[in-house]
Amino acid sequence: MTTALFDWIRSLDEDSVAAWANKGLVRRGLKVLADGADAQWRTGAGEATARIEGFTQHIGRVGFEHARCDCPAQVTCHHLCAFLLGLGRHLPDGAAQPTPAQADWLLAGSGKLASLLGVAALRKALQWLANDIEADLQNEAGSISGTLELAEAVVVRLPAVGGLAAALCSCRKPACVHRALVVLQARRAAGQPIPPLPPVALDLDAADKLAHLRGWMESLVVQGWSGSGQAFLDQGEALAVELKQAQMPRVCTALQQLVALLRADSGGAQDALAALWMLLRGLQASPPPRPLRELTGVHRRGYGAVGELELHCAGVERWDTAGGHHGFSLHFWAPARQGYLVWSEVRQQALAPEWDPDQALAQADLGGLAVKSMLGSPCMLASGWVSGNGRLSGRDGTRMHALAGALRLPILDDLTPMIARMAADLHDDPWRIAAPAACCIAIAEQAPLHGDRNSGAWSMQVGDAAGNRLRLQGSFGGTVYQELNKARRAGWRMAALFGYLWIEGGELLMRPISVRWNDDAQWRDLSVPWLRADKEKPR
Repeated sequence: MTTALFDWIRSLDEDSVAAWANKGLVRRGLKVLADGADAQWRTGAGEATARIEGFTQHIGRVGFEHARCDCPAQVTCHHLCAFLLGLGRHLPDGAAQPTPAQADWLLAGSGKLASLLGVAALRKALQWLANDIEADLQNEAGSISGTLELAEAVVVRLPAVGGLAAALCSCRKPACVHRALVVLQARRAAGQPIPPLPPVALDLDAADKLAHLRGWMESLVVQGWSGSGQAFLDQGEALAVELKQAQMPRVCTALQQLVALLRADSGGAQDALAALWMLLRGLQASPPPRPLRELTGVHRRGYGAVGELELHCAGVERWDTAGGHHGFSLHFWAPARQGYLVWSEVRQQALAPEWDPDQALAQADLGGLAVKSMLGSPCMLASGWVSGNGRLSGRDGTRMHALAGALRLPILDDLTPMIARMAADLHDDPWRIAAPAACCIAIAEQAPLHGDRNSGAWSMQVGDAAGNRLRLQGSFGGTVYQELNKARRAGWRMAALFGYLWIEGGELLMRPISVRWNDDAQWRDLSVPWLRADKEKPR
């Protein structure tokens, strides 16, 4: 025990202790050590103690949960951070440097995993593997980390020294399904056996949530659109959150779309209800008509590192949701990827009432480059992270810089190929709920703007050069409507438009984000017209 404990202590660094506590406590602990306080270090047979700032710290077994301090802190404290980081300098002279060795979770036989990981955690982890729910593993010098993209990202660390007792999970639970999953994946990658996988199936929690969804939808059909009051719709939104927590983000999104259309009293609610019902039927079929993970969906895909990626900002969007969230998004064209990327900041209004999206947007920067400087010219993502579904991360380490030259966006004169692709995707997989597609369109026809105070919505018909017609739409009275109405009074005509396109009820619809008026070379953001530094009026 002495060797194992001291080897583990020697392996600790600031990052590993911060993963257990937090960076603030680590900084305070390091300051205590730097101040040279008399810590009264003592090491003995299988244990170590110290006295820091008048409080006593002790550890006798491998693992952070065995470190104790008698200060009043409820969970952990900076004294323990100082203790664990400083203890390595005060170990007995005979203590060897830590050397990575095969961990207990790797050496154990397949039948011993239940006692190591916990029966319930192992059972659920095997079901996740059967359903293709896996963590993104990284192996560096024997230390394995696994990132699992669920409703929130979960990170598991299996250190090279200390075995399972020293493992950490960001969920803070000592024995959890996340840790069990990473262990199973790491064993499988190392060629070690794991227990047989169960049949592909929804777990009991997911099946229970689907039963609740079926009951909610049946009630909706029985009482009709007019009978669904706000309390009933609130219940639907709460159920959507539960579906997301049960690892069914696609069903969550479909239900949220239906509730939003019901609140808006939109005719598209009928199509949304039919799509959700079809998805529910597919999930409850045995066997499912499509791979289970296609039907349940996957949470935001993991981020991969990218570098030297040229970006062109197509537009900035300020938005609010019926669920009480607000924020802003920047949309970029990435020529090397031939696709659009988006970076967003969002807060829940009830939890952060002091956060103002307009003020935050005016002061925002991404990777050290101010948002305003991204709008009129290209920029370079020198280093950063992009997810598989086109999300840009703003995490620490992201670096961007401005580029010389003009903003270049791929403007489509004919939407026919894009419409054909969207229709083919729907035909190939009727269970798929296609996300709106970002695109820039050259506008050849523009009908008058129509606003309806009673319905609270506005719409406008536009068309491309090939005769494809689409309907722009949004909330009446908002900034986008005001900008379009101002353009109508001034006699401006659209030259090009950027937004998100989708098909609903056989009709092409678009949420407009930015526009080029007449022959003006500058793009104008419809929801935040004040943001662009260039105030030159369209010609």
